[in-house]
Amino acid sequence: MTEDKTNRIPELDGIRGLAILMVVIYHYGYLTIDAKTSVIGAYFRLFLKYFYTSIDLFFMLSGFLIGGILIANKGKKNYFKAFYLRRACRILPLYFFSILLVYTICSFGIGAGTDWWFDKNVPVYSYFLFIQNFFIVFHETFGNRFLAITWSLAIEEQFYLILPLLICLLNRKWMIVVLSIGILSAPFLRQNTNNYLESFLMVYCRFDSLFTGVLLAIAVKNEAFLNFCRLHRQKLWNLLFLLLAITLLFLFRIMKLGVYNSHIWFLLIWFVLMVVVVTNKDNFFSNCLRSKLFLISGKYSFGIYIYHQIVIGMLFLLFRGKIPKIEDVNDLFVMMISLVITFAISYLSFHYFERKFIAFGHRFKY
Repeated sequence: MTEDKTNRIPELDGIRGLAILMVVIYHYGYLTIDAKTSVIGAYFRLFLKYFYTSIDLFFMLSGFLIGGILIANKGKKNYFKAFYLRRACRILPLYFFSILLVYTICSFGIGAGTDWWFDKNVPVYSYFLFIQNFFIVFHETFGNRFLAITWSLAIEEQFYLILPLLICLLNRKWMIVVLSIGILSAPFLRQNTNNYLESFLMVYCRFDSLFTGVLLAIAVKNEAFLNFCRLHRQKLWNLLFLLLAITLLFLFRIMKLGVYNSHIWFLLIWFVLMVVVVTNKDNFFSNCLRSKLFLISGKYSFGIYIYHQIVIGMLFLLFRGKIPKIEDVNDLFVMMISLVITFAISYLSFHYFERKFIAFGHRFKY
């Protein structure tokens, strides 16, 4: 969910902002709205149905940015040291703080008797070691709901153990071969898992989105690829609109799109979006992604991601006496307040906590 500031491209911050807004809207909207309460609620949930695929966009963006950084610094003296220390300074302080914060919240009894509580099947130490996704899959439970979203961080950390070594050991040709194998094998692995959680939460089932991002990072270094994309930019633009239009047919069930195939479909959409944005900054989507809404959301995306479930969980449990569920106007008000508080806390967290560690991390040079 995070990256270094090296050669920052505003549009990519905008993509991160788009992704985090989709995640928050999915969790605050789709997962909390009772479709039986009203017709409006039912249609709203229908519109948000595929917002969960924004995590694929996050993974692709991560692969692109991290892959680009590693490729640019391959062979340098502090290749591994600088990468891991920078990653640690960016991720660990806020992440570990969130675990301690949730542990404190639960120690006061908030969430007791619900699944917003520490689950013995997903032990506390697993969060610190970034292996909670293994326990979640094995026991088929998300564990503590305050921290449920951290499964994606576990995937990214496991990805960080793989990618630097691959880039270090393989030349460009073999790197493309390995990435392609990973991309093609991921859908097959998802289809043949023991349960849905495994297909969703294990790193090998996410190689297509992660490795596609890395492959794109390699491709944009090739002038022929850039020229091809620029020459056919209108066709790429038309393709993106066509894919989005067909998605409406899936939403309204005119055409069927299975759960497993949805990852492949939206991976294609996110890939075309990334290509359009990275190779040509003068288009409708690029202009939208440079808007303040997406740029600000992208800047504070890590904090928003970490805090948003903690905030809504606490407020609902404290003031509504239940797990997050929008059933009336009062519930809707609490959800809106949760949204405001999440962004406010993320702003303060970034400027008065995270930024100091980020600056320290950038002292380590490749």
